[in-house]
Amino acid sequence: MTTPVFLPQSGPPLCILAAAGERWTARMRGLSAVGALIETNGRPPLGALAALAHPGAGGIIGRVQGHRPDGVALAFDVTDQSSAFALAVNASDMGAAARSARN
Repeated sequence: MTTPVFLPQSGPPLCILAAAGERWTARMRGLSAVGALIETNGRPPLGALAALAHPGAGGIIGRVQGHRPDGVALAFDVTDQSSAFALAVNASDMGAAARSARN
């Protein structure tokens, strides 16, 4: 049985993880051009293709590489797109943090 993960009300923006015909709310906890650690209640099958959508950076397709107690690990093919996605997410999240700090 999987232990539920309760997503915090603050932190990185919510994302959507979709795989195997299902969708889950998620937060990115680690990201690079080669992959991401995703905090989510979803447990898509290992090896499944998964779409990850970020509200400020668009989306990317990865493969489910592992399950963790608090989510999943995705692997990306290292391409210009994966590098651009990682940079866009970081820029978007930094901008959101700066706006939040001013309020």
